[in-house]
Amino acid sequence: MNANRKTVKTMAIVAAGSAIVAGAGLPSQAATLQDTTVDQALETSKESGQGSLSGVSASLMSMLSMSTEATVSSNQTDMVASSAVNKTLYSKVGIAHTDSAINVRESADDNARLVGYLYNNNAMTVDAEENGWLHISSGDVNGYVKADGITVGDEQTCKNAQTTDVKVRENGLRLRADASLDADILSGFAKDTVVTGIDLSKQADGWIKVRASVDGKDTEGFVSNDYVDVDTHYNYGETVEAAVTRQKAEQEAAQKAAEAASRKTSVRRGTSQRTTTAASSSQAQTSVSSESEASASGAAVVAYAAQFVGNPYVWGGTSLTSGADCSGFVLSVYKHFGISLPHSSSADRSVGRAVSTSDMQVGDIVCYSGHVGIYAGGGKIINALNPSKGITYINANYAPILAVRRVL
Repeated sequence: MNANRKTVKTMAIVAAGSAIVAGAGLPSQAATLQDTTVDQALETSKESGQGSLSGVSASLMSMLSMSTEATVSSNQTDMVASSAVNKTLYSKVGIAHTDSAINVRESADDNARLVGYLYNNNAMTVDAEENGWLHISSGDVNGYVKADGITVGDEQTCKNAQTTDVKVRENGLRLRADASLDADILSGFAKDTVVTGIDLSKQADGWIKVRASVDGKDTEGFVSNDYVDVDTHYNYGETVEAAVTRQKAEQEAAQKAAEAASRKTSVRRGTSQRTTTAASSSQAQTSVSSESEASASGAAVVAYAAQFVGNPYVWGGTSLTSGADCSGFVLSVYKHFGISLPHSSSADRSVGRAVSTSDMQVGDIVCYSGHVGIYAGGGKIINALNPSKGITYINANYAPILAVRRVL
């Protein structure tokens, strides 16, 4: 599901607060808090519109009233200031937890007009609580949600919901085992490859720790900060209007895919087989269901992908002929059908809509830790596996399945 990533003021400030804790050294107003006194931290918080630090303890308030001659070390002061400000920053931030979607309504009433949806790990600003309902703002979505399923004010939950995308700017960027030019090279990246940032604490030293798929395995390593763009963000809710537009686009893509499947079937099969298929198709079309349409379009996706079995695996690549990695393969296959996907196996876990493994259909995207493929039916996935196997079929249960997503 393509959730709205519009940044609102509160969320931007929270992200900056996270950067302080991680030691990222981001050039923001919040980042300067590490070098201020507690009094300055409070003043900065007030000026940034975040209100008073209601969570400050009596002992801290006593510390604030002490003269500048107080014998509190600068390190202790910095630590207290950072902790107090972070509590304030996260106090009104909510994170959604759901296996499907949480309805957002116009008022605090189950019968009120539906105005939007929140998906898992979507972030929001919580403005007020009223009889078990929360008034929230999440991107373009504004309204009321049931408090159940929303965690509010928990710093760690907020941090866990953030996503850091690291996009490669130059071809050949190396993934190293440690933050050093002398460290072993684990792999290399093509330009525009997007990997997941997991630790920014060494960014000031020129390195970012990332997680990427190498030979189908989840691998952690370091890349040079000089050749990447870093985007740490939250994902936000979706308005009803945006959901309708997206679903319409998905239906149109499915229809085009089904038509493409019919054309490809006609080309590849013999004359007698084509005649049989056309007759069966003609009969089936009179009572086709939405599920069978999705399955038919999924068959088109797999039929298209199957053309490239045997072609090479290339880390960071997106070419179905000269080489692609696992997420690049899925991206390029679906691009043929007009569907845009991220070049990231972890990001693929959030596209489209979730389905259970028991409901998997041909064409569904199957996500693993550090890997992704397309369900081909018969308990198999088609995928770009590794340099030795290239694009091939493997058992769908070769590893624990983390998510199954449907974009058709």
